[in-house]
Amino acid sequence: MDFESIERRLADIPCPVCKNSTEYMIPRDSRVTDGEYKAFCKSCRYSFPIHMDVESFTRSQPDVAYWMKGMRCPVCLKTGATLDFRVQPSVRGAVYFVTCTACQHPFFEKSSLEAFE
Repeated sequence: MDFESIERRLADIPCPVCKNSTEYMIPRDSRVTDGEYKAFCKSCRYSFPIHMDVESFTRSQPDVAYWMKGMRCPVCLKTGATLDFRVQPSVRGAVYFVTCTACQHPFFEKSSLEAFE
């Protein structure tokens, strides 16, 4: 995925700090590690990580792969999705940005999987 697509999709979630902004930017030099960047709220400058290395993540987290198979698309109502990237806007939560395997509709799901780690 390119940075512009990710920034557009991030507009689906409000900033966890200021709550009134859905505009984010990803500086191209913000890479922390391979596959991880920082997104910044354009309003309050709060930053959170974007994890784009989904392949190694799904291999190391079999529960996520299982969860994706049962995820229901809000448009076609069929199950099954592929993980595009994930963000951690807060310490206790993550948001998974996925694409439906049946109709290719992009959507997001909040995860409670990290809450118990």
